[in-house]
Amino acid sequence: MLQRRFREELYYRLDVVTFTLPPLRMRGNDTLMLADAFIKLLNPILDTSITGIDETVQKLFARYDWPGNIRQLRNVIERGMIMAEHGLISVTDLPEEMIKQVDERDRKLLVQSAEKNELERALRETNGNKAKAARMLGISRSGFYEKLKKYQ
Repeated sequence: MLQRRFREELYYRLDVVTFTLPPLRMRGNDTLMLADAFIKLLNPILDTSITGIDETVQKLFARYDWPGNIRQLRNVIERGMIMAEHGLISVTDLPEEMIKQVDERDRKLLVQSAEKNELERALRETNGNKAKAARMLGISRSGFYEKLKKYQ
């Protein structure tokens, strides 16, 4: 039986410089820079025109633990790009497993972001007609206007 052993001598020849990279969860803004780089890389491959990630997702990315490190980030970006209905990746485009792991303060952000996205979608589908958008969402016109004011 042939044993393949890494020769200690070869190890010391190769071990000239050691680079230590902290995990993604400890690199804060690097997450956002990497997300942008993945979007630019994947746009031509996926034939999409995603311009970035929305503000709520940016906040979540900066605080998320990223147990799968950079591979997980790329997969989340790719999924988000496929699921996105318009130019930005929003909370509704993120994997459910990721949403389940956010803490309580982030949960409030998620709800607000999802509500804002629904308002925008309703306005797009009704060509800006606020009365139709309110009916479509099943809320009163005054309630719709309050929500618009809240998010604009």
